[in-house]
Amino acid sequence: LKPLLQKQYLDLDYDETSGAYFATWGVDVDSQGQRLEQLTLYDTYGASLLLPTSDGGIDFEKMELKITYTDPGGIPDPVIKIAEDDVTFNPDQRSITLDLDPYFSQMAGLPHQAFRVSYRLQVDKAALEQGASEESFQNQVYGAFQTEDMTQPANSTTSTAELPVTTKNTLITQTGGTYNSATRALPWTTE
Repeated sequence: LKPLLQKQYLDLDYDETSGAYFATWGVDVDSQGQRLEQLTLYDTYGASLLLPTSDGGIDFEKMELKITYTDPGGIPDPVIKIAEDDVTFNPDQRSITLDLDPYFSQMAGLPHQAFRVSYRLQVDKAALEQGASEESFQNQVYGAFQTEDMTQPANSTTSTAELPVTTKNTLITQTGGTYNSATRALPWTTE
């Protein structure tokens, strides 16, 4: 029985300081009661999604990578930040690899219970404004995992989420009026 991975778009926000939009993505992991021995997530993002950058490098802090779960002891939604050392960035392949194994011991009730991994990617503003394809705003994830009953790791199914955008340029519309022969003008309205 494979763990269930569900990828979803959670939120879109605007950062006034950088003038950029950020999409928050969530990956829900449900081990279906199995004890996970190893779990690595492989996340691939579309051409209109970007790793946040600062001073020419990846700005890890802006990604806000974290794990949230429900503590069986009653603490609601505890949060564990994912360390940069446990993340591999592959910008040429437009992918991120997350090693989640080091976090199982930090979560009460795990690795048996469900949890969520969330993080932010920057949205390419030019692609959004110029009508890039909807596929370029997709984000996919699959996991490699092993349970205590398995001798080798296996892969989960792939889950895809889309940023809910309309990629037709609707920011500017023009409509033409009726030609005025007295003034020889054809009025246009731009909205």
